[in-house]
Amino acid sequence: MNLNSQIKEKGYIIQEKIGQGNYVEIFRALQIDKNQTVAIKRLINNNNKLHLEVFKKQKDILNKIKNEKYSVKIIEDFQFYDQQFTAIVLEYYECNFNQIFEVNKFNFEQIVAFSYQILQGLFVLQQNAVIIKNLKSDIILFSKDKGQFVIADFGNSYLLSDDQYKINQITDTNISYNQEVDVYAIGQLILELFLSRHLTLDEKQKIKSQSLFEILQNLITAENKSFVNEILINMLNPDEKQRLQPFALIGKIKQFQVNENCLKELKQTLIEQEKQLKKISFSRDNNIKENTYLKDYQEIQLNYRNLVLNVGTQAVANSIEQLKNLISLNLNFGHNYCGEGPQIIGKAIENLKQITYLNIKFDNCDSTYIVFLGQSLQKLQSLTFLTLNFNDHSITKQILESFGLSLQKLKNLVNLNLDINGVDPYDLNGAVSLAKSLTALQNIVTLNLSFGNNFIRNSSWWRKTFLKKKKLVILQL
Repeated sequence: MNLNSQIKEKGYIIQEKIGQGNYVEIFRALQIDKNQTVAIKRLINNNNKLHLEVFKKQKDILNKIKNEKYSVKIIEDFQFYDQQFTAIVLEYYECNFNQIFEVNKFNFEQIVAFSYQILQGLFVLQQNAVIIKNLKSDIILFSKDKGQFVIADFGNSYLLSDDQYKINQITDTNISYNQEVDVYAIGQLILELFLSRHLTLDEKQKIKSQSLFEILQNLITAENKSFVNEILINMLNPDEKQRLQPFALIGKIKQFQVNENCLKELKQTLIEQEKQLKKISFSRDNNIKENTYLKDYQEIQLNYRNLVLNVGTQAVANSIEQLKNLISLNLNFGHNYCGEGPQIIGKAIENLKQITYLNIKFDNCDSTYIVFLGQSLQKLQSLTFLTLNFNDHSITKQILESFGLSLQKLKNLVNLNLDINGVDPYDLNGAVSLAKSLTALQNIVTLNLSFGNNFIRNSSWWRKTFLKKKKLVILQL
């Protein structure tokens, strides 16, 4: 009997490999009897005694905490000796902290809820004499359905009953390891959520010896300064003996009115959405004839060749406007001359009220009609990701000004990528007008602006303007 058949006999169907570490690989699988998705973590090399020991330790920890609310649940473990297969079956979580942080701006209520859940999880581990040892953001997983974050990897953890030994705290050496280091590591993640950006290496180094208010002076006037004083200061105190334990921190967090349901509002990564949705990708020489076939899909990628001017573009538009359930659309017109294409496609996508991800590329069209595309885009208030590529165009100041005024109405945009060639390299007033409009986008986390090979002479102005935005994590010019 082959391995897949043996796994199926245990009640699981392997769907795909979703990750790999130094000694394990992880698969997404279907638990047949309950028709639910699970994660199967498999030991890669059964003959490596050290890896076997680490894997067994992780299994033991999971079994100790399996009935706790704020812990990842182990479903079972099994071993096929003839196949050299040792595995743990776990609850499935869609993505990790890093992926959620990348596409979301946490509001204060969500920061409080995250802090509460992770500290509850840390308290459970503490009660079971478990120390994480090297708590990093990628071992914190998230389930949108549950609205829950959990600590999910214990490969580097140890039980306090083990022999004591020395480990590194962040980058320092010769520091005796204890639970305060886990508190410190979580405190850094919460601080990054509070700042809506990653800490720099310099800031991480200074936090070890200085007050948060000395290093990050904007915290002095922060809207929720009391959270900094009550929680962050007590987690990131340079003197580890002054750091509060999880139980005490949980008590302090409760004064901020914890609403865990608010975490269900967080957006998943686009990658994970792609795995869960019906999707199709194909090319057509002229128009789409399979409307009946396509209308059930929520995610479509279309690449076109040899379109017949506006006639071909209109055929595409006629088909797209029927796709009422679409949430993701990649539309690449390549080098086809589309003439009024931006306006034609714009009118079609106005009907896509549920769309969250949109990527459109026009290499060759009449730039005058870009204005009309902008007027259509501003009606898509569900958009969170937008990529637009306009190459080989002569784009005037007036076009950019009007387009910017339309884009600034997309209040839910998190990620915006604009690639616009054809701007006069000696007259960047239009580009500056566009930039000023974009500063009104309060939820932007990632902003990429490209004007081809044009030299942005006032790039310092651009950076100064955009880096004022508290939520902006990535700025690419």
